[in-house]
Amino acid sequence: MTRSFKIKHFICFFAVLSAYNITAQIPFDSNIISTNNLSTDFSKQNTSWNWLARYSAAKKIDANSFWSLKETFQSNLITPDNSKKQWKDEHRLKGLYYTNFKYATVGFYIDSWLLFDKQQKGRNEFSNHSAVLFTNFKPLNNISFTPYVGGQRAKNISIADYGWDVGIEGKAKDIKFGAYKNSIEASSNYDFFETRQNYTNNLSSIISTRFNQYTSDSLKVGYEESSKQFYNSTGTAITEVKLYNRKIQNSLNYATSNQNQLTFETNILSKFVSFNTNKNVSLSTNRNVFFIENRVIFRHFGPKLSYEVDFRTNDETFDNRETITDSRTRQSALGLKSIYLINADSRFNLDFTYIKLQYDTPDEDNNDDRDEQRFVINLGYQKKLSPVLNFYLSSYGFLYHQIYIFKEQSVNNNWNRVIKLEPKIKYRSKRVMNSLSSSVIANYTVYDFEEVGFRTRSFLSRKFTLDDSLQIPLYKNISIGLNARLELE
Repeated sequence: MTRSFKIKHFICFFAVLSAYNITAQIPFDSNIISTNNLSTDFSKQNTSWNWLARYSAAKKIDANSFWSLKETFQSNLITPDNSKKQWKDEHRLKGLYYTNFKYATVGFYIDSWLLFDKQQKGRNEFSNHSAVLFTNFKPLNNISFTPYVGGQRAKNISIADYGWDVGIEGKAKDIKFGAYKNSIEASSNYDFFETRQNYTNNLSSIISTRFNQYTSDSLKVGYEESSKQFYNSTGTAITEVKLYNRKIQNSLNYATSNQNQLTFETNILSKFVSFNTNKNVSLSTNRNVFFIENRVIFRHFGPKLSYEVDFRTNDETFDNRETITDSRTRQSALGLKSIYLINADSRFNLDFTYIKLQYDTPDEDNNDDRDEQRFVINLGYQKKLSPVLNFYLSSYGFLYHQIYIFKEQSVNNNWNRVIKLEPKIKYRSKRVMNSLSSSVIANYTVYDFEEVGFRTRSFLSRKFTLDDSLQIPLYKNISIGLNARLELE
């Protein structure tokens, strides 16, 4: 085995200006309160510099009007030895405004994405900017429609496109058919550019019923079709990707008692994907995917002990036209999640998962057939030491075995073992927040037939991490923080 050791450290500085905890901006929600939040995070790690900034604002102008704004900016600078600086900047801006009238809601939104990347060769620019007018009206209390229209600009390295963005969304909730309720959602979006066109159409339906106070059943059906056209890196050709999705989910729930619940679930997914360049059908590449899964879930909710046992099996097939990469994957998994409340101040949790996978290829020229086994276990303990001090202890174990069926690949048979232990302590008062944690992780990979190969591939790696973060208020709603992290590997 070979060992490698290295020291890694970085220091992170951030400042926060906050009036409220920001939540997702939800259009047409009359309970939204005014918010204003700015956070910035700066870090240095070995040969990289990273800066992340977020700004969110939302305000109810009056009883009928609302606006919101979200901006995220991220910059990464890499300064490798004996090389010039390489940087990448990305920003995302979302804005929303609407006003409620007597019979409809009218508003507009903007969505802007911009990426400059000089970490690759040359100066690469990717962007998409759109501004859209929309209206929402309800002919009935449980039925709504939202048509919209706007313009957009898209750029891929050197080619800029201008086009239209049009679409409509419709929802019908809780339509009753005897003992059954049905909810339907449909949407259609089209992007019209001078030389290309994109579209996405969705339709989904949920039918549910409750047979009695202990038993309920639901059926979800969905269909999606989409087509995306984009230029290649040189701008000389248009690649089109078409996707067709069909899915069905059936869920049957039994409440065997006030504390126990049993669920039977079946998922079926059919997918078709095609790729072609410049609408040349003869050179297109097609893929069919079929997936079916059955699950049985048992849940127990006790005053001290709560747990969930989940058993699932699935079968997935890939059919790639005129290639030898067709495959069939069969997988079975058994999982356990549990929480035990020792007392009012402490708790213990145990999570365990076992996965058995079988990967087969029907083509005789493909020898990638293999079996895999995974064991994953998580243990956690939490203790409240005082009103402002909490202690956490977590451990993680992972065991993986990969076995190739054919002798041509059996040299790659291997075992992988990962062990991790992480204690953490958190202090939080009205004004100060401090978190101190450390972790030790060991990763062992051993190949079954090491002596057959030309070089040693088995390895052992260990890493120790120490992390300390502190946040204190400066003035009114302005806080300042410091994060330091040390890694020994």
